[in-house]
Amino acid sequence: VFLKRREYERAAQAYQTIIDDYSEGIRVDNSLYALADLYENYLDDPQRAMDLYETLFIDYSSSILAVEGRQNFRRLRGDDVQ
Repeated sequence: VFLKRREYERAAQAYQTIIDDYSEGIRVDNSLYALADLYENYLDDPQRAMDLYETLFIDYSSSILAVEGRQNFRRLRGDDVQ
């Protein structure tokens, strides 16, 4: 809802709450990816996005989003990603 309203700071807080309060939940990888995307594309904080992508592919390596998170991390770092 916050994204549709373009309330990006509130969306970031909501995702962070899910990550903090439900770190063992089955949706935390989705929240990490969504929060990283939010920081990368809407909140202009690529370093924070990189940190979140890194957490995703290290701590949740079995997630289907881990590969994409690693690619996004490497792209933000400046690697030549294909």
